[in-house]
Amino acid sequence: AGHPWIYRSDVSDVQAAPGDLVRVTGTRGRIVGHALFSDRSEISLRMVTLGAEPPPASFVRDRLEAALRFRESLAIAPDYAPAIDAMRSARLKIH
Repeated sequence: AGHPWIYRSDVSDVQAAPGDLVRVTGTRGRIVGHALFSDRSEISLRMVTLGAEPPPASFVRDRLEAALRFRESLAIAPDYAPAIDAMRSARLKIH
């Protein structure tokens, strides 16, 4: 159970820049998982994986490609094509 995010008030120590992928540990030092960090949102950690295993290096690319496949499966009207084009551009710039 639970939710895939952690509020700023529940975070005790951060050594990361906005957008960094960070290892999340519990109060006893056990690795909870890995998350993306935000210094501006009340939700400061958005979990990407649970457990000690970090996500693969390609996880952002994989998520973008899955989103593109899903949007294309919806057969969205051409009016929404700019959003799909922007996602494709972002996908090409990720290394």
